[in-house]
Amino acid sequence: MSPAERFERVVALNETCDALAEAGVRHRSPKADDDEVRRAVIDLRIGPELARDAYGDPTSR
Repeated sequence: MSPAERFERVVALNETCDALAEAGVRHRSPKADDDEVRRAVIDLRIGPELARDAYGDPTSR
């Protein structure tokens, strides 16, 4: 497998992981709007403390 093919696989796997994380958040929080889902996925990926530092407190809208 060439480096380009490996890279394409990594990108595809990341997209799959993102879709699964989003689906899980939507399943657990069906009334969440798109912004809330996006933030919940970010919290899962980098942790709530780093997300708050990077993106601000989601409760202070």
